[in-house]
Amino acid sequence: MRRFFSDKKNIVMVSLIGAAVLSLLISSFVSVLTPVSCILAGVACLDVAYVLFLRYAKIRKSRVDEFMQEESSLKRKTTRFIQSEGKMNNVLLIVLFAVMGVILLYYALRLFVS
Repeated sequence: MRRFFSDKKNIVMVSLIGAAVLSLLISSFVSVLTPVSCILAGVACLDVAYVLFLRYAKIRKSRVDEFMQEESSLKRKTTRFIQSEGKMNNVLLIVLFAVMGVILLYYALRLFVS
């Protein structure tokens, strides 16, 4: 846990998620806070997408191709499949969190206008 919270981006992410959950709970009693809670949840989703993108870029740089020369072809194919599958899952999570953040921000702005 200490290593996780040593990064400031993770502290910001956890505090945004906590603030969003707290505001969503409070907004169920006070309807005026609904747009604010949607904005906080949208910003939290965009922040999670940003942190996941940074993780994806870091993983992409540190590939294990140098160790793959010693392995058999079956292990090499399995390793490549697992890496491509993990890459695709990461990209999907980034896109989904970004889209969810944009939708929540749009919904909150529509609530402010109406």
